[in-house]
Amino acid sequence: MELVYTVDCDVPCGEKDWISEKKTCCSLSPQNFLAFSTEITVNRGDTPLSTTYEVKVIDLDRPWDSYIVTDGLSAVTCMIWDRTGHRLLLTTVDGCCSVWLMEDFLVNKWKNIGKSILQGEEILSAIWFHSGVQVIFNPDKKDTNSYMEKFQKSKSFSPTLTKFGGKAEDGWLVLTATGLQVWHTGNGDVMIATTDGQLSSAIQCHLVSLSLNGTCAKIEIRAGASLHMKSQIEYGSSSTQRMMITNVEFINMDSSDTLILCCGSHGYSCMEVWQLLEQHMPLNKLFPIPQTQDAGFKIPKWMHKATIQHASYLTSIANPRLPMILSNQMEPGFSPYIAVSYRDGSIKFIHRFTHQVLQSSSDILQRQIQGFSPSKRQKTAAHITNLIQTLSGCGLIAVHDGQISVLKVYNVRDVSMTMASLHVCLLLEYAMITGQDWWDILLAVKPGMIENICQKLTETHSKQAVATQEVFSQRLLALKMALYCCSSVGHQKATDCHTKLVLLSLYAVFKALLRPKNVTIQDVSPSERLNLMCLKSKDGDLESLVVKFEVEEFLIDTRKVSGNPNGMKNKNRYKIKAR
Repeated sequence: MELVYTVDCDVPCGEKDWISEKKTCCSLSPQNFLAFSTEITVNRGDTPLSTTYEVKVIDLDRPWDSYIVTDGLSAVTCMIWDRTGHRLLLTTVDGCCSVWLMEDFLVNKWKNIGKSILQGEEILSAIWFHSGVQVIFNPDKKDTNSYMEKFQKSKSFSPTLTKFGGKAEDGWLVLTATGLQVWHTGNGDVMIATTDGQLSSAIQCHLVSLSLNGTCAKIEIRAGASLHMKSQIEYGSSSTQRMMITNVEFINMDSSDTLILCCGSHGYSCMEVWQLLEQHMPLNKLFPIPQTQDAGFKIPKWMHKATIQHASYLTSIANPRLPMILSNQMEPGFSPYIAVSYRDGSIKFIHRFTHQVLQSSSDILQRQIQGFSPSKRQKTAAHITNLIQTLSGCGLIAVHDGQISVLKVYNVRDVSMTMASLHVCLLLEYAMITGQDWWDILLAVKPGMIENICQKLTETHSKQAVATQEVFSQRLLALKMALYCCSSVGHQKATDCHTKLVLLSLYAVFKALLRPKNVTIQDVSPSERLNLMCLKSKDGDLESLVVKFEVEEFLIDTRKVSGNPNGMKNKNRYKIKAR
């Protein structure tokens, strides 16, 4: 792990900013925009102290400028980006939910597009509705040429709320009780994990189903599988009274089958990983069971997978955000991880699937505080209040002591965590296909990898279908330009890519203005080709198809429907008319 940069906040005279002992509310968008909340206490002479809460946004690629989204007198309890990275949902302690949008895609201009107030409710957790679209990242398919085979959509994931025709509805869900954590399930439900903080109490899970009835949303809640922490059994009653449950988190926003539980006290913490599995329960022989059916049923049950202990208090957990499937052969060239920070300033990296500790660092963010004289300098550990992974996991964001630090995880001097060039290329292609920002993936790129990665990207792109090449050609040029900018000798090639992008834009403008009279099928755009195919095809002519229907095919015999033994001759005739 290696420090990339650290951003310090400029505080005017008479103001106190960034309370380091308090957890800061922050969220990272898919476009690598970090939104965070600040608390400013102003002391102006005889006037009483006034506290203002601000929400700021910085671009990780240009962290020297911060932009204010909004400010107010209420503390922000939760903020979350949507999947496009353009809308930001903010909730406050007084029950206000507001959605902010970038105006004209400018990070320094924000406008409020919606607000909802829940009077007297303290909102502690929120989540956007899932659209049902999930593109799986599979490291095993790094050698596959086709984009469609490399990055497949999950067929088992459903939208949270659907409208007529199965179209996904847009919106969000908020929770107004303490000790809650909310996440998505694969079948469209929302799973909620609740706890009261006591180690002797159970962690209860609930499933929430949403449905749309006209203009009203219907919410159904049913009980799910619950569990107790394993630490409750290992410690006596006197120890459990001193220890509290500090964290209840799901491992991924789109995966609710893995739960991370943490408990601890001053000078100690314990993290447990649990996985939700289906357990087969056989039925008693007293129950009559048909021979064609299985003698039993399946129930969900939480199974303990791993326990990680540390001699310090746990402060934050950075969960992986990349949707992945469990690979049969976990290659050494790619190691997805869970990052955990502690009060003593150390950070542990735990493997996402095997739950083994990959690396532990304790001095990466250690800072020096100046005393009254140089002889009174002392080294103190950084207090990390928030830890966030980037989408690819190549970067790690730490909020500590009024500062924001960005850390490089893979391919640093410490060779404990490396990433092969093929996996870096696969991550770049994933960002290009899904429309995500690839700045964080560039942190794992070494200067010696750039030529091989660009060559691999070009070869894979040339093997796609012609229509696919047209869609991703300009994004490929932008990606190669970003790669060449990372090299000290690649600025000339980056300029060539930028010039080609400008020329392609000019070509598209002049092509739209100077359209010839006789347009061939090769000169039109893909959307126009589809329109021409629909005009030529007669398969969608429903009127001519319905006219050929016979009336006798739509007769219903009431004797068969109602079971009338007298054999009534009345029949209900149904005819389909062409409109």
